[in-house]
Amino acid sequence: MGFWRIVAASVAVFFLLPTPPGQGRRGQAYIDDVRLSLGPGGEVMLDFRVKNVLDALVADTLDSGLPVRFAHLIQLVQPRELKRDKVLVDLKLVRVLEKDNLKDRFRVTVENTEEKRQYGDLREAVEVMTRVEKVVLVSSEVLETRRPLFLKIKTQLQQFQLPFRLHFLLAFVSYWDVETDWYTLELPADKEALR
Repeated sequence: MGFWRIVAASVAVFFLLPTPPGQGRRGQAYIDDVRLSLGPGGEVMLDFRVKNVLDALVADTLDSGLPVRFAHLIQLVQPRELKRDKVLVDLKLVRVLEKDNLKDRFRVTVENTEEKRQYGDLREAVEVMTRVEKVVLVSSEVLETRRPLFLKIKTQLQQFQLPFRLHFLLAFVSYWDVETDWYTLELPADKEALR
Protein backbone atom coordinates (compact mmCIF):
# COMPACT_ATOMS: atom_id res chain seq x y z
CA MET A 1 0.00 0.00 0.00
CA GLY A 2 2.81 2.43 0.87
CA PHE A 3 4.66 1.68 -2.36
CA TRP A 4 1.72 2.79 -4.53
CA ARG A 5 1.38 6.04 -2.56
CA ILE A 6 5.03 6.82 -3.24
CA VAL A 7 4.59 6.06 -6.94
CA ALA A 8 1.44 8.23 -7.15
CA ALA A 9 3.17 11.10 -5.32
CA SER A 10 6.20 10.87 -7.63
CA VAL A 11 4.02 10.99 -10.75
CA ALA A 12 2.07 13.96 -9.35
CA VAL A 13 5.27 15.88 -8.55
CA PHE A 14 6.64 15.18 -12.04
CA PHE A 15 3.58 16.70 -13.72
CA LEU A 16 3.46 19.69 -11.36
CA LEU A 17 7.08 20.76 -11.86
CA PRO A 18 7.33 24.13 -13.62
CA THR A 19 8.83 24.30 -17.06
CA PRO A 20 11.38 26.93 -18.12
CA PRO A 21 9.88 30.06 -19.76
CA GLY A 22 9.39 29.74 -23.50
CA GLN A 23 9.58 25.94 -23.43
CA GLY A 24 6.63 23.61 -23.15
CA ARG A 25 6.72 20.10 -21.81
CA ARG A 26 7.71 17.49 -24.37
CA GLY A 27 5.16 17.55 -27.15
CA GLN A 28 3.28 20.51 -25.68
CA ALA A 29 2.69 23.74 -27.57
CA TYR A 30 4.19 26.93 -26.16
CA ILE A 31 4.36 30.68 -26.80
CA ASP A 32 7.68 31.93 -28.22
CA ASP A 33 9.28 34.83 -30.13
CA VAL A 34 7.36 37.48 -28.17
CA ARG A 35 8.31 40.95 -29.40
CA LEU A 36 7.05 44.35 -28.36
CA SER A 37 7.59 47.34 -30.62
CA LEU A 38 6.50 50.93 -30.97
CA GLY A 39 4.05 51.57 -33.80
CA PRO A 40 4.01 54.60 -36.11
CA GLY A 41 1.31 56.30 -34.02
CA GLY A 42 3.09 55.75 -30.70
CA GLU A 43 1.18 52.60 -29.79
CA VAL A 44 2.67 49.44 -28.29
CA MET A 45 2.47 46.56 -30.78
CA LEU A 46 2.81 42.83 -30.11
CA ASP A 47 4.14 39.96 -32.23
CA PHE A 48 4.43 36.33 -31.13
CA ARG A 49 4.32 32.74 -32.36
CA VAL A 50 2.97 29.50 -31.02
CA LYS A 51 5.33 26.59 -31.55
CA ASN A 52 4.99 22.82 -31.53
CA VAL A 53 1.33 22.67 -32.62
CA LEU A 54 1.31 20.51 -35.74
CA ASP A 55 0.48 17.05 -34.53
CA ALA A 56 -1.52 14.08 -35.69
CA LEU A 57 -4.59 15.24 -33.75
CA VAL A 58 -4.90 18.45 -35.82
CA ALA A 59 -4.38 16.59 -39.10
CA ASP A 60 -6.88 13.87 -38.14
CA THR A 61 -9.45 16.47 -37.10
CA LEU A 62 -9.13 18.27 -40.44
CA ASP A 63 -9.30 15.01 -42.41
CA SER A 64 -12.55 14.16 -40.66
CA GLY A 65 -14.10 17.39 -41.93
CA LEU A 66 -14.22 19.24 -38.60
CA PRO A 67 -12.67 22.72 -38.29
CA VAL A 68 -9.89 23.50 -35.81
CA ARG A 69 -10.18 26.74 -33.79
CA PHE A 70 -7.18 28.57 -32.38
CA ALA A 71 -8.02 31.28 -29.83
CA HIS A 72 -5.17 33.62 -28.86
CA LEU A 73 -5.90 35.26 -25.48
CA ILE A 74 -3.97 38.47 -24.77
CA GLN A 75 -4.23 40.42 -21.52
CA LEU A 76 -2.45 43.47 -20.15
CA VAL A 77 -2.71 43.35 -16.37
CA GLN A 78 -1.83 45.79 -13.60
CA PRO A 79 -1.42 43.97 -10.27
CA ARG A 80 -2.95 45.64 -7.21
CA GLU A 81 -2.54 44.87 -3.53
CA LEU A 82 -5.59 43.57 -1.66
CA LYS A 83 -7.71 43.86 -4.80
CA ARG A 84 -8.23 41.88 -7.94
CA ASP A 85 -5.70 42.70 -10.66
CA LYS A 86 -6.86 45.41 -13.05
CA VAL A 87 -7.15 44.18 -16.65
CA LEU A 88 -6.35 47.03 -19.04
CA VAL A 89 -6.49 44.99 -22.27
CA ASP A 90 -8.41 41.77 -22.85
CA LEU A 91 -8.25 40.52 -26.44
CA LYS A 92 -9.35 37.26 -28.00
CA LEU A 93 -8.13 36.61 -31.54
CA VAL A 94 -9.85 33.59 -33.08
CA ARG A 95 -8.69 31.77 -36.21
CA VAL A 96 -10.40 28.80 -37.80
CA LEU A 97 -8.66 26.22 -40.00
CA GLU A 98 -10.79 24.07 -42.32
CA LYS A 99 -9.93 21.56 -45.01
CA ASP A 100 -11.71 21.32 -48.31
CA ASN A 101 -11.35 17.58 -48.94
CA LEU A 102 -12.53 17.81 -52.54
CA LYS A 103 -9.87 20.35 -53.59
CA ASP A 104 -7.31 19.23 -50.96
CA ARG A 105 -6.84 22.84 -49.84
CA PHE A 106 -6.87 24.51 -46.43
CA ARG A 107 -8.82 27.65 -45.56
CA VAL A 108 -7.86 29.97 -42.69
CA THR A 109 -10.52 32.39 -41.44
CA VAL A 110 -9.66 35.22 -39.07
CA GLU A 111 -12.93 35.74 -37.18
CA ASN A 112 -12.28 39.31 -36.04
CA THR A 113 -11.82 40.56 -39.61
CA GLU A 114 -13.65 37.83 -41.57
CA GLU A 115 -10.50 37.55 -43.69
CA LYS A 116 -10.20 34.21 -45.53
CA ARG A 117 -7.09 32.75 -47.15
CA GLN A 118 -6.53 29.51 -49.08
CA TYR A 119 -3.41 27.34 -48.76
CA GLY A 120 -2.30 24.17 -50.51
CA ASP A 121 -0.01 22.99 -47.72
CA LEU A 122 -1.04 22.19 -44.13
CA ARG A 123 2.24 23.47 -42.66
CA GLU A 124 1.78 26.83 -44.38
CA ALA A 125 -1.80 27.12 -43.09
CA VAL A 126 -0.74 26.22 -39.54
CA GLU A 127 2.06 28.80 -39.75
CA VAL A 128 -0.55 31.49 -40.44
CA MET A 129 -2.73 30.19 -37.60
CA THR A 130 0.09 30.30 -35.08
CA ARG A 131 1.71 33.63 -36.03
CA VAL A 132 0.24 36.82 -34.56
CA GLU A 133 1.66 40.12 -35.81
CA LYS A 134 1.11 43.82 -35.25
CA VAL A 135 -1.56 43.61 -32.56
CA VAL A 136 -2.06 47.06 -31.04
CA LEU A 137 -2.08 46.83 -27.23
CA VAL A 138 -2.11 50.32 -25.72
CA SER A 139 -0.77 53.80 -26.22
CA SER A 140 2.87 54.18 -25.19
CA GLU A 141 1.89 56.83 -22.61
CA VAL A 142 0.24 54.09 -20.55
CA LEU A 143 3.66 52.51 -19.99
CA GLU A 144 4.94 55.62 -18.23
CA THR A 145 1.87 56.29 -16.07
CA ARG A 146 1.02 52.84 -14.70
CA ARG A 147 3.55 50.56 -13.00
CA PRO A 148 4.04 47.62 -13.12
CA LEU A 149 2.27 46.14 -16.14
CA PHE A 150 2.33 42.49 -17.17
CA LEU A 151 1.52 41.04 -20.58
CA LYS A 152 -0.11 37.60 -20.46
CA ILE A 153 -0.56 35.41 -23.55
CA LYS A 154 -2.25 32.03 -23.86
CA THR A 155 -3.43 30.07 -26.88
CA GLN A 156 -6.19 27.49 -26.94
CA LEU A 157 -5.16 25.28 -29.82
CA GLN A 158 -7.81 22.65 -30.12
CA GLN A 159 -11.39 23.40 -29.22
CA PHE A 160 -13.91 20.70 -29.95
CA GLN A 161 -17.44 22.05 -30.17
CA LEU A 162 -20.24 19.57 -30.48
CA PRO A 163 -23.46 20.59 -32.22
CA PHE A 164 -26.83 21.01 -30.53
CA ARG A 165 -25.30 21.73 -27.09
CA LEU A 166 -24.16 18.12 -26.74
CA HIS A 167 -21.08 19.35 -24.86
CA PHE A 168 -23.31 19.74 -21.78
CA LEU A 169 -24.15 16.03 -21.91
CA LEU A 170 -20.68 14.82 -22.96
CA ALA A 171 -18.49 16.86 -20.61
CA PHE A 172 -15.43 14.64 -21.18
CA VAL A 173 -14.96 16.14 -24.66
CA SER A 174 -13.41 19.25 -23.06
CA TYR A 175 -10.47 17.08 -21.98
CA TRP A 176 -9.50 16.81 -25.65
CA ASP A 177 -8.87 20.57 -25.75
CA VAL A 178 -5.21 21.56 -25.99
CA GLU A 179 -3.84 24.86 -24.74
CA THR A 180 -0.54 26.51 -23.89
CA ASP A 181 0.52 27.67 -20.47
CA TRP A 182 0.24 31.40 -19.75
CA TYR A 183 3.27 33.31 -21.01
CA THR A 184 3.92 36.33 -18.75
CA LEU A 185 6.20 39.29 -19.50
CA GLU A 186 6.68 42.55 -17.59
CA LEU A 187 6.44 45.58 -19.86
CA PRO A 188 9.28 48.12 -19.71
CA ALA A 189 8.52 51.48 -18.07
CA ASP A 190 10.37 53.40 -20.78
CA LYS A 191 8.93 53.46 -24.29
CA GLU A 192 12.44 53.95 -25.66
CA ALA A 193 13.13 50.31 -24.74
CA LEU A 194 10.61 49.26 -27.42
CA ARG A 195 12.43 50.84 -30.36
